[in-house]
Amino acid sequence: MRSKRAYAGRLSRSSRRGARLGFRFSGDRLFIVGRTGRRGGRALVRLNGRRRVVSFYSRRTRNRKVVAILRAKRRGLNRVQIVNLGRKGSRRARGTRVEIDALGVRRL
Repeated sequence: MRSKRAYAGRLSRSSRRGARLGFRFSGDRLFIVGRTGRRGGRALVRLNGRRRVVSFYSRRTRNRKVVAILRAKRRGLNRVQIVNLGRKGSRRARGTRVEIDALGVRRL
């Protein structure tokens, strides 16, 4: 989806339960940057088998927000998978959107 406020003018968005994004990276930290807002949902992030739920909900719309910082236990090649849970990010949320703007990696 095109967005003037996103890095490189685009971001990936899904409201569908089960929608997934996966890739491999070399480094020890992963930064997930996204858009949060009232329609924000929750996503399950798996990093080398470890799981964490991340919320994309906030009262006000925020662009380029670091929604999660994940630390890999091993250096070198790591595997990450992000899955939309199809659930609201909060009781006040109005939707299940997961909007990913960028993924940052810290390499050593």
